[in-house]
Order: sequence, then C-alpha cells, then structure tokens
Amino acid sequence: MIARLVAIGCALAACGDGGGPADDAGAAAEPACGAVFTENFTETWTGLPGCAGLQESGGHTTLRLSVPSQTLAAQLEIAIDLGAAPAPGTYTSQSLATPWSADALHEFEMTSCLYHAGAASVPPGTFRLVLEAVDPRAHGTLELMLYVLGRPYTYCGETNIERVTIAF
Repeated sequence: MIARLVAIGCALAACGDGGGPADDAGAAAEPACGAVFTENFTETWTGLPGCAGLQESGGHTTLRLSVPSQTLAAQLEIAIDLGAAPAPGTYTSQSLATPWSADALHEFEMTSCLYHAGAASVPPGTFRLVLEAVDPRAHGTLELMLYVLGRPYTYCGETNIERVTIAF
C-alpha cells in the first residue's frame, strides 16, 4: 500500500515538471523525489529531483537526504554511510555495520517531539534501502521506521513510531 502511494506521488510530481522522458541530449530525466509519512501522522510530500546526495569522506560514501514535513515544520535529515565502494543493491539497518541516522525535531509551544532513529540511537529504529543507481547520483527507495520521543506530559501523537517511505 505504501509503495503504491509513493509510486502515485512520484508519478504526479513528474507531471508538469517541464521535462519529458528524456532531455535534448537523449539522457533519461532524473526522477522526482517523494515521501509518504504514516503511523504517528500522515503526510505526503513531492519535490523536485535531486533530494538525495552522495558525500565522500575518509574513504566512505554517505547517502544524505533532506525531506521537509509540514506537520513537523522541520526537515527530516537522513545520513546513511554506505561504506567504501557502494553499489546498487539492497541495504538494511541490520546488514550495514556503518553509522546511519534519521532525525527531525517538531518544536511547539514550550516542548518538542523528536523523530529519531540510527545506529547509535536507543531504540535504534530500522531502514531498508533499495539503491538502484549510485553514479553519478543516487536513485532508489528508502523505508524508515523512526521512534517518536517526547518529554513527559507531551502529546506527540497516537503512536510512538513514524514510518517514512522515500523515493528518490
């Protein structure tokens, strides 16, 4: 169901972007970005292509995504260290021994709710990344499960988890 919503959102985002299936040089157009938030709150976001970036440092390549949320009035910032030589394939929070994190902070009145997951987090959360292309840009689908952490007596929603599916 979530995958279908992401596919529909991405198809809608691609309509009317001014680009056809290929540019003048014959290269395939870059896919639009889209995200579906479910569980604690529900929201759909569609954006321009290029929301995912690859950053090399210390011999490792890190996938970075920044997804805005109107509900949170903040960006969901994601970083996944793909290791020394990333290749297309499936990566999970259980199969990668490298650092990863996903965080967004919803601040309101005099309190806040933290949407949080990562290798160094407690509880850690999970991810499943299907990487379709790495060079020169990253393309694929990322499914995240984040925990919602709030201060005592703070209402952060009906559940303590948030699921996010991102197509990039």
